[in-house]
Amino acid sequence: MATRHNSKSFAVKNHGLCVRAAALLVKAAKVFDAEIIVKCNHNSANATNIFNVLSLCAVKGMEITVIADGREADKAISAIRNIFTGSLLEDTRTMCGSQ
Repeated sequence: MATRHNSKSFAVKNHGLCVRAAALLVKAAKVFDAEIIVKCNHNSANATNIFNVLSLCAVKGMEITVIADGREADKAISAIRNIFTGSLLEDTRTMCGSQ
């Protein structure tokens, strides 16, 4: 199967990528046969490394771009999109300090 390249931008909601929200992103990124990079504010991070993801300091209102290269790039982008648009990040708001 051919290597694929895909990218998608998302708005950061709630209070941003706190540790638990970043952990969801990293966990999803590790599942796929793809190299996944997250960009925010002209900085880039390997999506499989929680310290790199947290170093982006992505807070509410910022835009992040997820870039995936590899055999499962499309699936990876779709899974990460579901984290940002689904209820998973909504459920982390109480875990990340929002009341």
